[in-house]
Amino acid sequence: MDSINIKFTAFISKELGKKLKDFFVKIPYINIAVNKDAFLIDIQKVTGYWGEEPLSGLPFLKEYLFYKTDDRSFNQVGTHRLQLSASIDVSKIGLTSFYNQNTKYFKPTAGDSERYTIYFDRFFDNRFTDKSEVKKANPTSGLELVYPTFKNSLFSSLTDILNSATIQASTSAGYPFTNPLTTPNIDIDLKLKILKTSDRIYCYFTGTHNLFPCYELICNGKLIYMYDPIKFKRLGPDPINLNRTQTFEKAIYFSI
Repeated sequence: MDSINIKFTAFISKELGKKLKDFFVKIPYINIAVNKDAFLIDIQKVTGYWGEEPLSGLPFLKEYLFYKTDDRSFNQVGTHRLQLSASIDVSKIGLTSFYNQNTKYFKPTAGDSERYTIYFDRFFDNRFTDKSEVKKANPTSGLELVYPTFKNSLFSSLTDILNSATIQASTSAGYPFTNPLTTPNIDIDLKLKILKTSDRIYCYFTGTHNLFPCYELICNGKLIYMYDPIKFKRLGPDPINLNRTQTFEKAIYFSI
């Protein structure tokens, strides 16, 4: 095995959303809208799955706000909200150059965010209007640390130093349409300890993420961790779900 390929991904699964037209079954103003029929036909043409923003449909506002989910579920190819990815050359672990602090092994990326806004002018003409917007989120690149893995704080053999490494990286990105107080950033942090033996490579992961949205860790094509907020009834990007965190630990090995 030449490399360790890692993807730690935050995404909003399709199961966390629904078709846009389904939100308007119980909207109180739908039956008095002068353009009800034309409006319902138009939003049936909107593709994808959607979730409702925390401030959508408040009584003192006249707009309904929706965010588009990603086009995937777990262990599938598709879009994402935030991701840390790396491809680590196993043969270079232990070399002096491997611990060069100018080298970044993990690359953070963020997907496009799409918002759909629907206005209802209940004070003038009782008419629905709508618009779609797409913005790019800019992920932050947190401090990445790379260092030998020591078995204890006082002593470690030369063999341990030459055949092990620890890499820790983090990133963060937010929904670009709202104030961070309303929808705080998604934050992910990952620490990877690598140990080489004569016939195996061991990978020990410690990760931290928020309580929304979905998270998965894939190493060399294997899904080794998944977090589904639906199971814990963490169904939206509110300040509670995006300010609290959860930590996990996983291990996997590969034959050389």
